Amino acid sequence: MIKVKFFTLLRLIVKIREVQIEADNICVKDFLPLCEEKVKVKFIHKLLENGKLITGTIILINGKNIHHLDKEKTII
Repeated sequence: MIKVKFFTLLRLIVKIREVQIEADNICVKDFLPLCEEKVKVKFIHKLLENGKLITGTIILINGKNIHHLDKEKTII
């Protein structure tokens, strides 16, 4: 079970604080569509452009910024 917490702009877009999604051993890029489907609101365009993180995007996994890991290919 993966818990996703939304902050600032994304929270305003999806209108919820968090969601839990069943998934294992999946990269961020593949996980985001699952998350978008669960919340029923399009938001990936705010995070990725041509499959790459948009400058200024902050995604944390267990408190670590994925920019310092394997970016959008980081395994959750």
